[in-house]
Amino acid sequence: MAYVNHDLDDCIRSGVVTLDEVPADILNVLGRHHSARVGCMVEDLINASLEQPVLSMSPEVAQATDALKDFLYDQVYLSARLQDESVKVKGIVHALFDLYMTSDAALYDATALVPADSKSRARVVCDYIAGMTDRFARDPYLRHFLPGDYPPFESA
Repeated sequence: MAYVNHDLDDCIRSGVVTLDEVPADILNVLGRHHSARVGCMVEDLINASLEQPVLSMSPEVAQATDALKDFLYDQVYLSARLQDESVKVKGIVHALFDLYMTSDAALYDATALVPADSKSRARVVCDYIAGMTDRFARDPYLRHFLPGDYPPFESA
């Protein structure tokens, strides 16, 4: 719920897509604004799950949510337009992974953990990086891989 809505908002804000490009049937069910979409999904999840053994959405909201994911994959995640950016992001993730796997100090500063064995360390590093937003990953990358006086990027 969170990532599809945040990704859509980020894409709209950056001009990758416009709200008018999102299929109307999705917006008619989920809402046109971030808070409306998140509210719709959360309320629907709660209401559809009452007295059920598992969490689930109603068919209508689940279908609209899946359609939004499909839209994002087609228009954003897998688009040729963003492939160059994808390579850059992968480079940042790989650099941070290597940093945290080899530097006890960097890993401890980031997580307050330094597992002794490599398998546990890799799990901590993967979990930590998986929880990063784009902006959150950018900060340690700049701090560890660019000179100290490098000017920070403006927030998007």
